[in-house]
This record gives sequence, structure tokens and C-alpha cells, in this order.
Amino acid sequence: MKPAITLILSWALSLCLSADPFKWEPVQINDTSYISFQQLNEFYKLSEKERAGDKITLENQRAQIKFIIGSQEFTINGVKIFLSEPIRERDGAAHLSQLDLSSLLDPILGPTHIKNAKPFNTIILDPGHGGEDKGAANLEAQHTLAIIKKTRSLLTKKGFRVILTRTDDTNIPLEERVKIANQETHAILISLHFNSGDKSAHGMETYIISAKEPHATGASSAALATAIHSRCLLYFNNKQHGHELGIEDRGIRHAKFRLLKDSQNPAILIEAGFLTNTEETAKIQTQDYQNTLAQSLVRGIQFYRTAIKK
Repeated sequence: MKPAITLILSWALSLCLSADPFKWEPVQINDTSYISFQQLNEFYKLSEKERAGDKITLENQRAQIKFIIGSQEFTINGVKIFLSEPIRERDGAAHLSQLDLSSLLDPILGPTHIKNAKPFNTIILDPGHGGEDKGAANLEAQHTLAIIKKTRSLLTKKGFRVILTRTDDTNIPLEERVKIANQETHAILISLHFNSGDKSAHGMETYIISAKEPHATGASSAALATAIHSRCLLYFNNKQHGHELGIEDRGIRHAKFRLLKDSQNPAILIEAGFLTNTEETAKIQTQDYQNTLAQSLVRGIQFYRTAIKK
């Protein structure tokens, strides 16, 4: 784990904006609107720290952002995030898509400026699967419920109102989960799952609604995902916080999952590890892992709530 992840304060940036609105000047590349890195640097007070081949590092006092020309993967203070469009080069200059600027980079770097970010005190926790649907390796449903109950207990002690989409080993249809979540306003939704795949696959990934799927809470969800994903990796993998679990960062990704698409509140879906990986399963089943994940979710929620305050 890179030390920079301990400083994931990039989206509490002080942007030092002028009184006049910044005028972005997009260009068309492959029929897509792009913004030059020169404009990003000017607006966010960044500078080009390094360029080696296709790799570009932008930096200021609080954030280090690494891009690769032609890639949709980038990092902010060591946290991996996926763009909707690859970084493009035109006339020797790097460009970021305007869609990724507005739906991803800007909410992460400046959460206090998110238009639809609402103050909240209600948390909707969704333990994936349940009942006859046991999930990955027939273990997923029991582990998601156990960790969500731990998270509920911690959040309640901190004064949050917490709603679970299921409280026992019951199969709750997806449409019912959406209905439960959307009965609440001024809330956030966190859905917890575990992954399956090739036996060698391992690590944690967090999903937000696709930026190509216009959504009123898309920007808020991006900021929420960054807060929680970074906290989980920090407390899983940082010796200073008492853990060296070695959980790989598989990044913040985009999807059109119904729970994300139909949620009227900021919503994320976490795949917190692979139950088809023997070594990772052994970690997931420990109280140390489950307690750490629950605590990390709470810390991420608190960080997000503080960050969006106007």
C-alpha cells in the first residue's frame, strides 16, 4: 500500500476560485468533448510533477493524481479509480473527457460544490443476497449480514439512524430493496457484497452508477465511494492502524446495477473481497477483518458527511 493513501484528503481541496466563473474550453476528440490538462491545472491549482512516456503526474499540496495516456485507470493519492473515457492526447497535450471531469474528478476534488449533495443522518445498509440465494461460495449472504449488523451497531452509537434492507437470512427481492431505500430522503445507500471469479482473483472494488447513465446523485455517489473505498484500504493495509491484511485495490468502477440506477439517494455497491480465493476467504472469515471493515465503513460515512458540508 502506497503511503499516499493515508492522505486521501484530496477531495477536501481548497480550490481558491476567483469571483468570476471559470470558462472551460472543450475540444472534440473522437466525437467526445475533452478538457486539456492545462485547464485542469489552472482550475485546481495543480502542476505537472512528472511525465515519463505516457505517464503523467499532476500534483499540488494535497493531491497527487496519476494518469496514463490511452488508459481509463488513474489514481488520486494512491486510490485507483476508473474513468468512463480514456485519457487522450492531442497536439502533444493530454486531455480528460468533460464527462469524467463533471461526474467524477470534480466531485472527488471538490465535494462541497456538489449541487445535489444533501445533509443526511439516515444510512440504508443492504446486505447482499439472503435466504436460498447464498451468493458467492455459498458464504456471501452470511458474511454480508454479519458485517452489516456490526456496522449498524457502530453507526447507531454515533447517532445515525440506520435501516437494513434485511435483518435475517431472508431473500429480499431487488425491487423491494430499492423500494425500502427510496422511502427515505436525505439518506445514503451502501450495498455490501463479496465477489467470485478465478481462484487467483482477489481484492476489493467499489461500484458507482455509470457516468454515461445520467443520474441526479451520480456526483454524490462518486464522492461517497471515494471516502469509503479509501478508508477501507487504509485500515485494512496500514500498519500504523494495526492491520496488514494485504487487500488489493481493484478500484472504484462504473456499473448499471439496478440498485445504483434506481436509487434516489447517493448509492454505492462494495465487493469487499473474493470468496473464491482460498487465502482471501480465510481473511474474510476472521473477526479482525469483519470488525475492520465495519469500522472503515463508519469512518468513510463520517468523512463524506463532513466533506459535503457547504
